[in-house]
Order: sequence, then structure tokens, then C-alpha cells
Amino acid sequence: MATSVVNFDDDKCVSKTHLRYFDIGHVSLQHLLPIDGYQNFPLLQLEDAVESVQLLINDIKTKALIAKKNCQQPKGNLTSNESAAIQLYTMEWYPRDQCLYVMLNKTLRSKERDQLKPWFPYLKLLMTALWKIPSIQCTVWRGIHGSNLSDEYDEGQCYTWWNVSSCTDSLTLMKSPTFLGDKGLRTLFNIECKQGKAIQTHSYFKEESEVLLMPGFYFKVTGKFQSGDGLNIIQLCETAPDYELIKPPFPNQTPLTLPSMVQSQLHSTIHTTTTETTIPITSVRKQSTPRSAKILPNGTSPTNSIKSSYSLDESTTSLTDEKQTKHELSLLKSKQSPLTELTITTTAENKQCPPKPTNTKKKEIISTVTTKKNDFPLIKTVKNVSDPISKKVEEIHQNLHDPILDLVKISLTNEELKLITNTLLYNTTRIKVDLTQTKLKGYDISLITELLTTNQTITELNLSRNSIEDNGSIEISNILKFSKYLKILNIGSNQISQQGILKIADTLTTNKILNSLNIESNPIGNLGIKYICHTLSSNQHLTTLNIWKTEINNDGAEFIAIMLTNNQTLTYLQMGCNKIDDKGIKLVANALKKNKILTNLLIGYCEIGIKGAKYLAEIFQTNSTLMVLDLCHNQIMDDGAIAIIDALNLNDYSYMELDITRNDISNECLMLMEQFMTTENHIIINYKNQN
Repeated sequence: MATSVVNFDDDKCVSKTHLRYFDIGHVSLQHLLPIDGYQNFPLLQLEDAVESVQLLINDIKTKALIAKKNCQQPKGNLTSNESAAIQLYTMEWYPRDQCLYVMLNKTLRSKERDQLKPWFPYLKLLMTALWKIPSIQCTVWRGIHGSNLSDEYDEGQCYTWWNVSSCTDSLTLMKSPTFLGDKGLRTLFNIECKQGKAIQTHSYFKEESEVLLMPGFYFKVTGKFQSGDGLNIIQLCETAPDYELIKPPFPNQTPLTLPSMVQSQLHSTIHTTTTETTIPITSVRKQSTPRSAKILPNGTSPTNSIKSSYSLDESTTSLTDEKQTKHELSLLKSKQSPLTELTITTTAENKQCPPKPTNTKKKEIISTVTTKKNDFPLIKTVKNVSDPISKKVEEIHQNLHDPILDLVKISLTNEELKLITNTLLYNTTRIKVDLTQTKLKGYDISLITELLTTNQTITELNLSRNSIEDNGSIEISNILKFSKYLKILNIGSNQISQQGILKIADTLTTNKILNSLNIESNPIGNLGIKYICHTLSSNQHLTTLNIWKTEINNDGAEFIAIMLTNNQTLTYLQMGCNKIDDKGIKLVANALKKNKILTNLLIGYCEIGIKGAKYLAEIFQTNSTLMVLDLCHNQIMDDGAIAIIDALNLNDYSYMELDITRNDISNECLMLMEQFMTTENHIIINYKNQN
């Protein structure tokens, strides 16, 4: 068990305003009960949600009101109270051990789950807010000053952080004097997260690039090493637990997505009929929701005997409900009879699902589209839908919490794509849509544009290995122009030429959301790369670029070098499988002597020789940022490999992953590399399969 935690009253702490980044707490192999029960509480005003913990935290209601005043116009689709719940979590005051995040995290880490009950109203508001924020997959950092936790985290072992974990996606910020600094004993966590929540727009400290990991963060230790000057680095990777560690912020029952009159039919959405049928929208309105029922935030209502507290929205809670809730909160504070769940029952007519057809290859399927205007579903019938597509639509309706919609290698007609996109328009759980190799054409992409312009949760889109071509690139540019949430886009292998990439590059000039672009295996050539690089010289948001096999040569490398000299955000560049030789790589290497941002450079399958390797070796005289260098399938030979290794050794490089597979390197040179890796230098060299 780790025993090093932050002393929040220590005047010698590196930071006085960022201590939540160091609130690591204790970790052990003991499994705790899941975080459960809070989801049954109603959504309250923030000042009411913290009322039950005001005996624990002095003047907490005043601080809640301050946070709320700062969040009158929150970003995204959060309410003022939800945004303020996040801001209240990030606020820091004196004494430090009385900050809300300190008290909450201490309770979340406790094996005594009953201690969480006073926190349930606030936790409901906070978790609802975090659930609404689109998840991001990225590398984040957090740490602790004054302790080495390496011995407490065994490589290959899985652990759980039960608390809310504040991280930053900026290594430079984490190493700054106001955070970990560069002196003394320190532990730095390098975390590959898949469900991070970027809260910068809601934080009290908006200058920080803060990413929250939600309670019950389950991870595997993938590596650890010391980099000198007292810095110990532990590498973590988020992984899926065997069971749910924290319940979603809605009741245990699967939340409904349609009014009860239609819902039963959608439990089995696939059925056969001989004629096309349409359910009139008027009948939906008449039978959808009893007058006494509450409307859920997504426009739905509870059904017979369904326990629902998520329906108690701030704007719809009745006076009777408020009195009941305040009474239950008072019981919480007095610890007499704490509220464990709130039950609301409504009456609605049950409909029997039509029987599921058998032995049919093509089926008729109900497609539902919720309109913004009235929040009632439009029901229409689509004929001739293939089995794989009908199953996917059924999954979208029934498996509401799966964040990924995987349609890889499922051929889609335009009508089937329309069905899929219509079903997803107002879905709030999907964050990634994978349409790889689905035989999409350029004219299909307009449906994707409409989807991403409307949907507020999809952050990752994969359209690779289709036939978008130049005529579809206009719609790709529209996606980048109008989508406010898309962060990762893959349009590799789509026969897009320099004309098509020009339209996309123009849009990147103003796009401030996208951080990863994959355009590999498109014949854009040197002119296309010129367009992209010109845009990235001023774009300060893109962090990942893949231009593998894009038919560029040394002229294209020159444009890349100019971009690297000016760009301040790109950390990952894949430019392999192009006709770039020593002359071109010299230009790139010279740019990287000045660039202090790029961490991953992949230039495998090019035409780089001994001279090119020596140019790259010169980078390490001034650049200590580059951590991954892929030179596989080139021709650097013994002299080139030794030049790079000597440069890393001479400049005491703290960490490097080097791939020199298939470079005509002799066995004698390989033996020297093995000896080099056995030293305390943290250099990982992949050199297998040289012949």
C-alpha cells in the first residue's frame, strides 16, 4: 500500500493552488464495493446539494453560490448547476484539508461506503455533469512531490483510483515550478486514458488544461523508470474492469429513450410486414406521457413502476418533491434515516412487441428521429435493411452505454447509412463511430455532416478505406467547419488528391476542436502537403498528424520542416512510407533542433541512409523532448545506428524508444546495442529481424 499522500498544510509544498493534481492518496490490491446509491437522488440546485455536507466543510454554501455565479452561461450542454458543481470541485481555499475535493476524495477512497451518503446529492450533480462531457482518449499527467511511489505500483498489476483524479494533458505545465518542478524527489504518472473529461471551460482555474479521471479509474501499470534529478516516472494505461466500479448517474434500470407508448415496440425493432406502416405523430403525443409524469432531460418519461430520480430535473421538480427532498436531506445530516433511493411511479399503457421474424434476409425496421422542436420521435419504416444493419440499430436502442459504434467492413447502402445516422442524431452515449471499409462514396458524407452537426457527444470518427474521393472532401470540410465536438478524424485511404485536401486544409485554419487528423494513403503529393503544412503553421490545436504513404518526396519534407519550425502543438507525426532521403531528412532534423514540442517522429519505410541518421543524431544535442523515433526499413546501417546511440548516450537522454528494424545492421553492432540497453539509460531499441 502506498503511504505517501499530500500534506495539505505543508508550507513547503511546490504549489499552493494546484494541490488537487497531487492528491494521489492510498492504493492497494484490496477490492472495494462499487460506488452506488447516489444515482437515485434528484438533481438539485448546487447550494441545496451541498447542504448535507456543510457540517464537514465550513461555509460551503457560500462557495457553492460563488461557483454558480461564475457559471451562468456554461459551455456545452451542461446546466448552470452542473457546470458549477465541477467548478466547486476545482476551487481551493485555506485550510487546504477542508477543500471540497480533499474531503470528497478521502471519502471516495474509504472502504466505509456509508460515509458517502451525505455526499450523494452533490455527487449526483457532479457525475451528471461529467457524464455529459464527451470523453477523450489522450495522454495525461499527474504526480506527487516529495515521494517516490514506484515501489507501491507493481508493473503488470492493475489498480483502482477511487477518487476523482485531476490531471493535465500538458507535460510542460506539470514540470513547471508551480506544479512538480524540476528538483527534489518526485513521482510523475504518465497516464493513457480512454475516458478522460476535459473540464477547462468549467474549472475555477481556466488557464489550466485540466482533465478529470472519474471515480473508479481502473488501470494497469505498463512501465516505470527513473529519469534522474529525483524524478520517478510510472506509466499507466486505463483498462476495463471486470465489473462496474461506479454506477452511472441515473437509476439502476436501463434508462428509456422513447415515450412509453413506442418504447415496447423498439425492444424488438425488427419485424416483417407486407405494407409500409407509419405511426402518426399525433398518436404519440396523445399517449406519450401522463400529465403527472416528469419529463427526462432527453425527452423521455418513466414507465410502470420504474424507479427514476434522473427525471427530477432542476426545472421540473414540483413543490411537493422539493419539500420531500429537503426533509430527506435533513435526515441525512442528522444521520437518522438516510435516503437510499427515490421512487416515482407513473402509469402508461403497455404494448406488446411484435414477434421477431425468422428466416428473412431483408427486413423492415422502425427508425426513430427525435426532433429538437418537440422532443417527440418521428416513426418511419425503412424497407430492405440487411441483418447486420438491423442488429446495429437494435443495439443502439438497447445497449445505451456502449461508447463505440463499430460498423467495420459492413457494406452500407445510402438508405442504411441514413437509418444509422438518423438513429444516432440525438444519441448521447456514443463517442466513437467507426465506418472503416463500409463502401461509402462521396455523396454519402452529407449524412455524416448532418449527424456531427447535430450530435453533441461523438468525438471520434473513422471513415478510412472508403471511396470519399475529392467530391466528398467538400463534406469533410463541412464536418470540420460545423462540428463543435469532433476531436479525432481518420479519412485515410479514400483516393483524396491535392484538390480535395485543399478544401480540408482551408477549414483547418479556423477549426479549434480537432486534435488528431489521419490522411494516410491518399495521393495528395507535395502540393497537398504544402496546403496542410501551411495551415498547421498557424493551427494551434492539432496534436497528431498521420501522412503515411501520401506520395511526397524531399520537396514535401521541406514544407514539413517549415511547419515544425513554427508549430507549437503537434506532438505526433507519422510521415513514413514516402520517398524522403538524406537530403529531406536533414531539413526535418534541423527544424527539430528548434522544435521542443514533438515527442513522436515516425519515418519508417523511407530512403534514409547513414548521412540521414547522423543528421537525426544531431537533434539530441539540443532537443530533449523527442521520445519515440521510428526508423525501421531504412538504410542507416552500423554507422548510422552507432551515431544515434552515441548521441543519446553523450547527452544523457532520459528516455527514448528507437526502432531500427531492417536497416542492414551487423550482428556485432547489435551486440553493442544490447550492452547499451543493459545500462541505466532508459533507451528501448527495437532491432530484430534485420535480414
